[in-house]
Amino acid sequence: MEYDQVLRLLIGTRIGERLSSIQKLYADLDRAQKKFTDIFNVHCKEGCGSCCEHFYPDITNLEAEYMAFGLIFQEKDQEVLDMIRSIKEEPSSCPLYKKDSAYHCTVYGVRPLVCRLFGASVANNKEGRPVLRNCKWNPNAWNISTDELEKHEEDLVTMGSYGTQMEALQPEDTATYPLLEALERAICKIRFFIQIESDPEPEPNAS
Repeated sequence: MEYDQVLRLLIGTRIGERLSSIQKLYADLDRAQKKFTDIFNVHCKEGCGSCCEHFYPDITNLEAEYMAFGLIFQEKDQEVLDMIRSIKEEPSSCPLYKKDSAYHCTVYGVRPLVCRLFGASVANNKEGRPVLRNCKWNPNAWNISTDELEKHEEDLVTMGSYGTQMEALQPEDTATYPLLEALERAICKIRFFIQIESDPEPEPNAS
């Protein structure tokens, strides 16, 4: 089944609404981050993937569903899907990291929120003021004071704000799980849903 056919199947369903909502949130974040990183010249080093090599994320079920949908119907990446199933022990780094791939991420277009925010967003300190924390693997990348950040308050991308928006998309299920656990469960769920929706209803027995 082609990607556009799947999208049509999802129209009017709860899962379709959730996936559309998270897609819109990510698109809004992309626009805000583009402005934010341009104003403060905050960019990762060319070719760096250190954050992926030293971090194994926890994600929500909703984020996992969005990733699964993209992998199955958008990326159609069977190699990644097979790899996800083959890993039996929890890794110490992100298993979706691939040094020789574009962006070093095999799921870059559908990566979860924490990966989108890392290095290109601010946190609030105990006084509630914005702080841009240096990446420990790129300590000299930027040195921007809180006073300077506050001059552009309307252009800041804040971790807490986007985290709250993500939780609001599915408030009944805000727990997080290890990436592979959540993603494998979501792949099964998406495939089952599509199978149910795409199978024709049996014809009634002739009387």
